[in-house]
Amino acid sequence: MTIRKKPVISPRREPRQARSEQMVADILEAAIRVLQTEGVEKFTMVRLAEVAGVSVGSLYQYFPNRESLFFRLQQTSWGKTVDRVQEILTDPNATMEQRVLASVSAVFRADEAEGDLRKAMSEAGAPFRDSPEAMAERERGQERAIAFFRHALPDASESDIAFIADFISTATAGIAEKVTERKLSRHESERWAKATAEMFSLYIKARRATFD
Repeated sequence: MTIRKKPVISPRREPRQARSEQMVADILEAAIRVLQTEGVEKFTMVRLAEVAGVSVGSLYQYFPNRESLFFRLQQTSWGKTVDRVQEILTDPNATMEQRVLASVSAVFRADEAEGDLRKAMSEAGAPFRDSPEAMAERERGQERAIAFFRHALPDASESDIAFIADFISTATAGIAEKVTERKLSRHESERWAKATAEMFSLYIKARRATFD
């Protein structure tokens, strides 16, 4: 049996000057445009260089293959999602229910935006879920969730808080991914997000009652 070699997903080099940082930003923006307009199947490094207005050689200076570029886009999306959820969960003017709904909706929207990237990485066999970068983002998100539940459930033990944060984060990601795969309309997707958030809100209230 032939073992498929996993592609390299780490960038070849990181930009260190303003000019190179702008070039990488332009490349990533062009990559999103190509994915959205032409799809994963037609996405090539040559086509990307053409849309980004850079030479293929310049493109390969930073990304050894298209999988590494997809992974960079995935990393950026993860970071933005974690930051957005953190902003929502720490909003002092929102109720617990409002924060849960808004954060779940943010995860659903992010997952929908990542659908093509996830498909491309899966087809390439790129192990982005088990990469150090992915694990670091999951850990960062978990820390934010634990901080929220410490506030929402002040009488709960640390082990209970850790479990609840992990349970809700894992369940939200799983449901969002399945909903994205169904290619539902934005209205239907939001309906799923709301139902998911309501379910979690009831769960949190029930758990709070056991800790009081």
